[in-house]
Amino acid sequence: MSRIRFVFLLIAFVSLSRSAYSQNFDWLRTFGTKKSQSFVFATAAEPKGGCSSLLFANVLQNISDTIHFDSISYILPPNNRSFHSFIVKQDSNGKITSAVLVGNLYTESMAKDRIGNYYIIGQLDSNTKVGSVTLDSTNGGMVIAKFDKDFKFVWAKQYGDSKAAGSKIIYSDGLLYFIGAASGTAKFGDSVYNFTSNTWTQVFGEVNTSDGKIKWSNYFYKTNSGQGFSISSLVTLNKKIYFTGGFITSKSILGKDTFLGPAALILETDSLGRYKKGFALKNRKINCNSIITDGEYLYFGGSFSDTLKWGNKLFLTQFRNGPTSSNNPKRELFIASITPSFQPRWFFRPKLLDTVSSLSSNFINQLTQSSGYIYCGGSFTSKISINGKVVETTSKSEPDILIFKFDFLGNVLWTTTGSCSGGSTFSMSAVSDQSVFAAGYFRGGIKFGKYIDTSRGFITSCSHCSQHNGWLTKITDYSINRGKVSSGPYCAGDTIKIPYSKLGDFDTANVFIAQLSDENGNFEAGYRELGRLKSNKDGTILGKLPLFNVSSSINYRIRILSTKPSVQSYY
Repeated sequence: MSRIRFVFLLIAFVSLSRSAYSQNFDWLRTFGTKKSQSFVFATAAEPKGGCSSLLFANVLQNISDTIHFDSISYILPPNNRSFHSFIVKQDSNGKITSAVLVGNLYTESMAKDRIGNYYIIGQLDSNTKVGSVTLDSTNGGMVIAKFDKDFKFVWAKQYGDSKAAGSKIIYSDGLLYFIGAASGTAKFGDSVYNFTSNTWTQVFGEVNTSDGKIKWSNYFYKTNSGQGFSISSLVTLNKKIYFTGGFITSKSILGKDTFLGPAALILETDSLGRYKKGFALKNRKINCNSIITDGEYLYFGGSFSDTLKWGNKLFLTQFRNGPTSSNNPKRELFIASITPSFQPRWFFRPKLLDTVSSLSSNFINQLTQSSGYIYCGGSFTSKISINGKVVETTSKSEPDILIFKFDFLGNVLWTTTGSCSGGSTFSMSAVSDQSVFAAGYFRGGIKFGKYIDTSRGFITSCSHCSQHNGWLTKITDYSINRGKVSSGPYCAGDTIKIPYSKLGDFDTANVFIAQLSDENGNFEAGYRELGRLKSNKDGTILGKLPLFNVSSSINYRIRILSTKPSVQSYY
């Protein structure tokens, strides 16, 4: 008789995947006016179930308008192309408890420190007042401002030349970092740079959280060097800084290293931003938009086109006719992980089901992590399959909202989408096993489960002309925790007890299903059902090992799936 011995290396994997049931969504908030474009660029989850967000409004016409945050309203004065940035706080039910105008800034990034202070970075649109300070662009176009946990103004600082801009503010491992850009003669703290006039060069550095002064700053290239590395984000790990970004030129030289392009790069520097080494992903059109760490490994995501090499494996394009033109190629989204020494761990891309459509741009824009789980947000236009769940866009021609969760081994734990007439996810924040917040923009209508809203502005057939509104939603982080299973040994036909506990309110018609992987630990194909139990409570599934030709392996895994909602656990 064939015998199988299961050796389980991990205590529990947690997983969740959305079905057609709307109970995963707690609420939906949208923001906008009749004559401006609005975007929610950043979110920060609160332990008690609420969150804070950064909203940007761009007035498009020389007409006065008003933006409403429940009972709080702000008049947007008639000034064509004027910028307005707000920080907004929602409680656990989505009710707005506070909203503050930061100033006339173009802002896309907000960070929150361990004690609840908020940091905003942006570019001056015009001379403006931030808190109690009046800012003049001649003193520097890049602005960093601090507000306390109650949104009370603390300080605001200006850097760079008059046209300088701040693109990212990142709080990582107790330290605050910025990414910005400047041209000409630009001062950042004690450093003065002489860059090419009218051509931006990216600058990065560390900010003192107590007074806003720049501790140090650095840059990789001057833009006129012809190498053009573009930094997307950064994270710290083991007292080193890791940057993600890319370049489109034929080669890029850093230190003693030459990288052939176009390529995406992960760069390691010391704690003062001095280059040490790099990791390249060469691809004709690749973007790495976000990088995070769980304290042990690095995770990053973006999009790519054409063939991509990952370690010893080649990922060929899934598009039947190739990636099309170099100017507007079809793109596949990806999430990947490497060790701090740049050893590839895993690489994920969803399966494309529509491999012919010319409208195929799929992106990951933002990653965040909580307790070792990875939460991803982006957009998609292709019909795709993730763990057997098929998702496709509402309009068939405009990007739709995509949100999903991974464990640290690269298993997709849940997937959900938002239906709209064109939109994307710009920000993710989470408290694992509690709440997940996602935010971005949409046009036309938007739907998350039972929650539906429409744009407040005008809509045209041109996505660039139409009014975009901001959106923010809260998702319950449902999960199934698979308990300890006896390691055997087992014979084919033996009974096996598979305990589990669940988080969240499951339907009374729900069924829990236990499945056995193939001998390599994979569930893509060749898995077998062990047993099922109709229940919405914690319990134990009495499974039976099927009669099949068992391969000797220590890599077998068991997962539990539920049906209402659709949730799965890895182990």
